[in-house]
Amino acid sequence: MKAESFVRKNRSQAIAITAKALEVEPAKVEGIWDTLSFNVNLTGSLLRQLSLLSEWIVEEVKTDAAVPDLKGRLMSEPLSQIDRSRVSVQ
Repeated sequence: MKAESFVRKNRSQAIAITAKALEVEPAKVEGIWDTLSFNVNLTGSLLRQLSLLSEWIVEEVKTDAAVPDLKGRLMSEPLSQIDRSRVSVQ
């Protein structure tokens, strides 16, 4: 994937872009950079994390809205067509 390749080949620039997006000093991002993983994939773990985040948002906003069914909203077909091994959620 192009984004993965960019991050590997352009470490300093990727850190600067990430720091700007997060509105933090690049040194803070650089300090944790090697612990991060930049992979394009759809996994059960990602789905669980998104579901937990959705639950937290509903609780924090104190809304009567239901937590959405995220599995039904994932579009795995485009990534699966590029590289089936990157999709473990159907």
